[in-house]
Amino acid sequence: MAPAVTQNTLLQFELTVTDDVSQTGTDSVDITVQPVGGGGDTTPPVTTGTFDRTTSKGKVYYDITLSADEPATTHFRLTGQAHITAGGADTTAWQVYTGPISVAMDKNGTANFDYYSVDIANNTETTHTEVLQ
Repeated sequence: MAPAVTQNTLLQFELTVTDDVSQTGTDSVDITVQPVGGGGDTTPPVTTGTFDRTTSKGKVYYDITLSADEPATTHFRLTGQAHITAGGADTTAWQVYTGPISVAMDKNGTANFDYYSVDIANNTETTHTEVLQ
């Protein structure tokens, strides 16, 4: 039985390939095992949102920008009396944020815009909710 691999262990792999005419090629790679989460990061990201509200012909619009304080994947959803017009699908399902989002409010409507981020160590922040009116 092979010994267990622990963190900070250097593993060396070598591959040799032989083709149909007996020519060979060899390459190697060194891999160092790191702790899960890239070194013990247990701090979730912090995501901030800007919600620029405008009104045109009696209708309310929002331009929304989200930004995490570290490399992370940011998720969002919109529920209520509004529609996503750009930057995502017009659905109440969770989506991955890829850039600014535009929202058109229904007349006299209210909606919740929820968002959170997950960093590369898989730390997940608490969901934020912004009430749009």
